[in-house]
Amino acid sequence: MKGAPMSEGFETLKERIRNLYVLTDRDKQLSADIDDLITNAKECLKGYGTKRRALFVIGNTNSGKTLSLEQQFASRKEFEPCLNEHGEPTKPFLSMEVPMKPTSKEFAAAIFRALRLPSKVTGKSEGELYEELQAQLRERGILYIHFDEGQQIIRANTTKALQSAQDALRQLLQIKDWPLHIIISGVPPVGDLREGDGQIKSRSTVRPYEVLQCPADAKWIRHGLKVIAVDNCGMTLADDVLTDDFADRLCRSSGGAFGTIMEAIKEACLFTVGKGRKTLELKDFAKRYRQVNGCKPSANVFIAEHWRELCSL
Repeated sequence: MKGAPMSEGFETLKERIRNLYVLTDRDKQLSADIDDLITNAKECLKGYGTKRRALFVIGNTNSGKTLSLEQQFASRKEFEPCLNEHGEPTKPFLSMEVPMKPTSKEFAAAIFRALRLPSKVTGKSEGELYEELQAQLRERGILYIHFDEGQQIIRANTTKALQSAQDALRQLLQIKDWPLHIIISGVPPVGDLREGDGQIKSRSTVRPYEVLQCPADAKWIRHGLKVIAVDNCGMTLADDVLTDDFADRLCRSSGGAFGTIMEAIKEACLFTVGKGRKTLELKDFAKRYRQVNGCKPSANVFIAEHWRELCSL
């Protein structure tokens, strides 16, 4: 498989490849989920939307969910600053990372900070604090909030901590006369917020970012090879990186994490181009794996005979 010749400098190529985003069907699915969320928010404002106002995006670390969401947020006009009905500037969308294991009051205070608003937590009850927060979200026209690292809202592995986190979310999903919609992304424990609460479950949907497994997902690895190596690096792919065996080795060496797999392909391409070659081979992945992990050939998943014993999904 051959690509177009390269003409740019190596440093420019590095920057472009490392910032390259590889689209997959998951992006289409997530886009449809966010379309539904936006449509429902508009219909709620008109008085006939549904109560499903939350979207959970769940996947392991480096599964690709964060970059997928960033692509979606950047492309949506509904999330851009605009003028409200009074001609005042407003931004209907807020994205923030949940602080590590906050109390309910600390969680509310973190949202105030993200809004760049002062809030005196001391001396206020939890109910008073959330009433103030709900009023500010409504007055400022915040219609969508994205909470990244959503699992961090659960303070401890106890029923009480989980219920406290669920209470905080319910207060945001049930603002009187204001249909706030929420996107919560995180690793699998974030799903406990939904599965352990009937109200939240009935008010939300889920988009899973699952671990890749071969041979079923080998097509996405070959897709990444084509987009990164051929289309964007102008390289040729050797036959030994187009086999199911190679796809499985790369998949397992990356823990099935799509983001990690794409990073491995990018770095193998840059390693090869940096050596003055334009054909991407299995040995290039083996060399980079050795550099990163400092392993012997017998422990190198790309060349070891009994490589399946080295990593599993």
